[in-house]
Amino acid sequence: MVADGGISGSELIMLGLSVLGFFIGRGLRNLQNWARITAAVLSLPGIMSPITWIILYYLLNRKAAFVCTPQYAVIRAATPEMKYRTSIIVKVLVCVLILVLLMIFVMLALA
Repeated sequence: MVADGGISGSELIMLGLSVLGFFIGRGLRNLQNWARITAAVLSLPGIMSPITWIILYYLLNRKAAFVCTPQYAVIRAATPEMKYRTSIIVKVLVCVLILVLLMIFVMLALA
């Protein structure tokens, strides 16, 4: 915040990017093509990172393009009983990761 209690320009930019990220995430969750392309464009500044290459691969490959088409929406509508279920292994690993991060945070706070 600025000394006079206002919001600085960088804070407004971060707020705008956060709101944009929320809507892009919601669009990706709903398999919207605009969200897939926008996420790919916004990931370009980090092109030197290997993670960015993986993200771009999954956003721009042929399968991802098909999943975001109206034809695939018809397939999803015709098979509503098909739901993705997260594996128990993934759930356990996420819990372990959260516990490790909490332990690190507590150790840093007590040090």
